[in-house]
Amino acid sequence: MAPNPRSLATASLLAALIGAVAPAAAEDCVTSGIAVRGEPFTIAAAEANRTSAVWNPDRGEYLVVWNVYAAGEHRLRARRVAADGTPLGDELELAHDTNAIIDPVVATAAGHDRYLVVWQTQNVPFNGARGQLLDGDGSAHGDLFVIGESGAEPALVYGAANEEFLFSGRGMGVWAQRIGVDGALVGDGLDLTTGTDPVAAPNGALAINASGQALALWRDQENDRLVGRRASGGSVVGAIVAYADEFPASGTAARLDYRVADDRYLALYGNFDETAVRWFGVDAAGVGTAPQTVAEGAGLVAAAVAYDDATASAALFWTARGTDIGATLYGQLLSPADTLAGAPLALSDTVSSNLAVAAARERGAALVAWADAEQVRGQRVAYGCLLTDSIFIDGFD
Repeated sequence: MAPNPRSLATASLLAALIGAVAPAAAEDCVTSGIAVRGEPFTIAAAEANRTSAVWNPDRGEYLVVWNVYAAGEHRLRARRVAADGTPLGDELELAHDTNAIIDPVVATAAGHDRYLVVWQTQNVPFNGARGQLLDGDGSAHGDLFVIGESGAEPALVYGAANEEFLFSGRGMGVWAQRIGVDGALVGDGLDLTTGTDPVAAPNGALAINASGQALALWRDQENDRLVGRRASGGSVVGAIVAYADEFPASGTAARLDYRVADDRYLALYGNFDETAVRWFGVDAAGVGTAPQTVAEGAGLVAAAVAYDDATASAALFWTARGTDIGATLYGQLLSPADTLAGAPLALSDTVSSNLAVAAARERGAALVAWADAEQVRGQRVAYGCLLTDSIFIDGFD
C-alpha cells in the first residue's frame, strides 16, 4: 500500500515533523486504512488528571471517566458519549475522597450493559485498588468496594468466556483479581510474579482470549526487560516469559489487545528513553514473536492497540511529544499478515501523552479521550475503513 501524501515519509521523521502534517482525513482512510472523523470536541469542562474510556456495544456508546481535584476533594467523574461524538446526559460523579484517586480505568461487560471502574486509592488500603460497578446509564450499581492491596498502574479487561472482569495492579509484585459482573470478588488474589519479581514496575496491560485465558505484561526492573505471564481460572499458566530484551517505558509498560482471527495477543510498547515504539505477537501457548519497530524518533509513547473484527487488522496508536505540553497522536494499521500498512499517519496534534483509546471493534471505530489544562477532550477515529460498513452511513464529517 503506497503512503498517502499526508503521511510521514519515514517513521524516523516523526518527532521532526510534529505540527507540520495535517490530520489524516477520509482519503487517508481509503489509502492507509485509518483517519480521524470530525473535529476534536469537549466532553467535560474540567481540569482532569487522567482519562480512561470504553465502548459499550449494548448501547452503541462510549463511557469516559477521569479523575480531578475539585472543591477540596479528589473526585472520579464520568460522561457517556454517543458513537457520533455527542456527549450524552450530564457529568456523573462516581466517587469522592479526601485521599488521592489515581489512574482510573474502565471496562464494560458486553451483554450485561454494565461497567466496572477501578482506580488506585490512597485511602484504605493505601496504594491499593478500589472499584465501582455502574449500570449502562452510568448510575452506581451497589457501593464502591476494595479489590486488593496492589493498585499501582491498574489494568482492567472483561472476558466474555467467563463473564468476569479481570484486574491487575502492582504492589509487591503484580497481582490479578477476578471480579464478577455483580461486583463480587471471585476467588483469591493471584500473584502473577509468584514472589520472583517483587520490584516489578510498572505494570503493563491485560488481554483475554476467546477461551478466557489472559495475558498480563509488566516491566522486569531487575533484568531490564518486558515480561508477561498467562493466567486462567484463577491460576497462573506456565512460567514468566521475556518478550523484549530492552527496558520498557515508564507509566504503563505495554498495551495489549486480542486478535480473534488467529487467537493471538498483540502488544505495543515504547522503550525507556522514548526513542522507539515496537509491537510483537503472543500465541495461545505464550510464545512471542520478535519485537518489530513501528516508529523511531523522540518523545514516543505507546498508547493503544485496537483490533478490527471485520478486517482482522489492528490499529497501533502512539504519541510523540513536542516542545510544548501537547503531543501528536499517530496511528498505523497492522494487517492480518503482520505487515504495516503505508506509513504512520498524524491523527491529531492537540492531544496529551496520557490519552485513552476506546475501540468499537465491531465497527472499526474508536474514541480517543484526553485531558488538557482545562477540559476533557475527545476525537473520533476510523480504522480498518470498510466504507460499506454501517459506521460510514453518515460519511466523514
